[in-house]
Amino acid sequence: MKRAPRLPFLSPCPRRLALALALGAGVLLSACQSASPKVDSGAFPLPGAYRHAPPAGETSASRNSPPAQWWTQYGSQELNRLVDQALAHNADLRIATLQVAQAKIRADQARAGTLPNVNAPIKAVGQAQGSTTDAQQYSQAGITSVFRLDVWGEQRALVDSADMQLARAVHERENVQRNVIGNLVTTYIACLSISDSILLAKENETLATGVLRAVENRLALGDATLDDLEQQRAVVFSQQVQIPGLENQQEDLRHALSRLVGALPGQLVLSEAGLDALQLPTVQVGLPSALLLGRPDIRMMEARMRAANANIDVARARMLPPIDLSAQVGYSGAALASLVQPQNLLVNAAASLALSIFDGGQRKAEKAFAQSYYEEMVEVYGKTVLQAVRDVESALSNLRTASRKLEAQKGITRAALKLFSQGSEAFAVGALDQATLLEHRKNYQRSSDETQRMKAELLRSYATLAYALGLGAVLADGPTPPARSEAAQAALQRDVRVGMVNGAVALLDDATAPPESAGTWGVELPGVFHRSSLLPLWRDLQSRGLRGATRPGSTPPISATSIPLAKPPRPGTA
Repeated sequence: MKRAPRLPFLSPCPRRLALALALGAGVLLSACQSASPKVDSGAFPLPGAYRHAPPAGETSASRNSPPAQWWTQYGSQELNRLVDQALAHNADLRIATLQVAQAKIRADQARAGTLPNVNAPIKAVGQAQGSTTDAQQYSQAGITSVFRLDVWGEQRALVDSADMQLARAVHERENVQRNVIGNLVTTYIACLSISDSILLAKENETLATGVLRAVENRLALGDATLDDLEQQRAVVFSQQVQIPGLENQQEDLRHALSRLVGALPGQLVLSEAGLDALQLPTVQVGLPSALLLGRPDIRMMEARMRAANANIDVARARMLPPIDLSAQVGYSGAALASLVQPQNLLVNAAASLALSIFDGGQRKAEKAFAQSYYEEMVEVYGKTVLQAVRDVESALSNLRTASRKLEAQKGITRAALKLFSQGSEAFAVGALDQATLLEHRKNYQRSSDETQRMKAELLRSYATLAYALGLGAVLADGPTPPARSEAAQAALQRDVRVGMVNGAVALLDDATAPPESAGTWGVELPGVFHRSSLLPLWRDLQSRGLRGATRPGSTPPISATSIPLAKPPRPGTA
């Protein structure tokens, strides 16, 4: 029996060399590794309370906590439906959701860089030299593995940086959602305000027409002149001119709403309701420190700052020599037919350390740039925190001022209406001249327009305050703290995996469908959806008439405004 050849990698020399390299790496690591700058996100000074916050007990707002779905406090089912449609179909939100998926892929890619790289190369080489006809053949097949020891922490820093970029993408999507909801609510309020303005313009036209009839009657009695008649006709025409301009503004606002909800302008159907259809919400501002957890732009900047901090570790680790380990197991021989033979077995292992002697200062400059960029992110983070406090203070001040102005303006409008009504009666019997009546009418019209404008401003002030507080970024009561520990980062990874649904989505699944939908049909939609948009998407489909039939074999009704489906609906599981 032939004895198997001794494997060269079992000799003590390579093992001692690898051990020496590892020990040298540990010594260099302890000697060269320096601490990265760490900045506490709460190091920036914040006030203990907002200066313009209402005192406790002054309003009912002090007894209510701000809900995440703050727009529901307006009490408008139409507004709730529009927000659901925007959360389900807004293009900016879909783009931001796809960016989260891309950041998740990059984070997985960075984590895969910490694992060995295994390949299976197969070679068959034929070689001839000079004018000889004899050709040499060489064949090789096996498995090779290359692994870089992360003694300097480069791979760990790359993973941390990718995780923070993932957190930044998540918070950026939350910020996009906050912007979409805020813009939608303010645009909807402006649309209702324009509806009130159109109604007021038509009422003023009716009043002016009534005065015109009174002037005609007085002219018939000889108590008015033709100049009075033409002057009043000009007033009627001026009121009629205002209505088309207001209707054009209303159409522009409806187009803006259709863009926000992801629909065509002709598909958006709105009621003719005015501002009276909305209730005045109650909002509790909480403490300024809550902004660090509630505002997605702050959390996004914190993630960028922490990613920049991790990039310093990456740049510093790349200044040190990398240590690579490689191993190969396979067969190597001259003939392919007899390649897999015991004597052709090839096993080797190697360890390498590459020292950089001269690079023109590139690595040092890269570390200096990473340090400078981190310091920039620290300043931007502090600027964002302070700007958030200013936004809330400004919103609180505007809210209080708008409320006081509206109450005073209502008194002015009541007085102007009473004066105009009395003047109209006096003018009808000839006890008041036309110029005075026109002045009373102008005062009432200005007061009515100003009252309507101030009411819209008050409603927008609540929306501005909710936006400044960061409400609507996460559709759950109470903000979620940013990921700072390994456990929190693992939770973030888990939430992203659960929240991002690739491919078709069964909307009537137990996890997303209301309890009463058991046994109904499901709808599959192509694309990537965020977990928080599934219930709004379901409610939007219900509002469009896409309710499932309880009878197998029937097809759910699809309205003309339904979004296109990638495939016909199929029965869903209860």
